[in-house]
Amino acid sequence: MTKNIVSILLMLILVNCHNQKEDQSNNDQDLKTEDTSLSENSSEVKAEIELEIIERTLKDSIRIRGNSILILIPDSLRFNSYVEDGYEGIYEVDSDFGFGVSGALDSFNLKNVNEQVTDKRFIQIEDCNGCPLVIDRDTIDYGIILTGIDRDLKIEQYIFGQGYYLNLFNEYFK
Repeated sequence: MTKNIVSILLMLILVNCHNQKEDQSNNDQDLKTEDTSLSENSSEVKAEIELEIIERTLKDSIRIRGNSILILIPDSLRFNSYVEDGYEGIYEVDSDFGFGVSGALDSFNLKNVNEQVTDKRFIQIEDCNGCPLVIDRDTIDYGIILTGIDRDLKIEQYIFGQGYYLNLFNEYFK
């Protein structure tokens, strides 16, 4: 009787192991099929996957569409770390950038251009040349991103005066 029970248990274990191997090989085949389809449109698929991952998992992102001026500023944690670390001149840098950009935006008269200020790290741009695109701006504290439908992206990451920014906006969006 005990031999029969042990035999039945062994048979059940063997059958279960065999079924698991079949399931695993079917899953491997599905993965291989998916990998092949990815390689067909790899750049588009990769960009779409990146956008989906960012949308689902990262709160620190912003999405840009159309003709846009995106003003980049550091988030409060980074700014406060500069203050705490004794970075001299951070208030001047912040003020100079703010005056230069705001003066240029006040003088800029193009109605179909969106203006946004962000301290977000990840920027999703959807309709420029080479888009969709995700930018990690971790190393850019202050700057501007100009983007337009079917236009090349332009990124400025230095601090300039009002005249420079106004000229930049007019040239890009003319």
